[in-house]
Amino acid sequence: IRQLEGAVKKIAAYLNIFGSGTVTINIAQNAIKDIFNDNSMSPEVVTKKVIEEVARSFSIEVKEITSKRQYAAATNSRQVAMYIISEMTGLPAKKIGESFNGRDHSTVLYSISKVREEMKRNSSLKNTVEDIIKNVREN
Repeated sequence: IRQLEGAVKKIAAYLNIFGSGTVTINIAQNAIKDIFNDNSMSPEVVTKKVIEEVARSFSIEVKEITSKRQYAAATNSRQVAMYIISEMTGLPAKKIGESFNGRDHSTVLYSISKVREEMKRNSSLKNTVEDIIKNVREN
């Protein structure tokens, strides 16, 4: 059920980002293909791989992403990781927060929303996020 909810959210996000009001077969196929690709890894494995890949992409230590420290590089990386984990796993915000030193679910929801909005304005961030997701799926 979470995977289907995730597919519907991906379709809605795509329509929102690209301003298209119509769901095409191609958009729907792209959204559900991830369901089949992500089944091979547990959410815990995906979470670990995402954090590692975000750390590598942003040249930051894994421990900094999961720590309580609040400086720009760690905070931005952490928010991106939370967004990607949410997109790839469909885990609830509370569960995602547990992977980041017990962060509150509202912090996770804020991070997801912030990254989603920033991706609309910043194509570089959007490309980085897409690359991270691709790398996690391939490894």
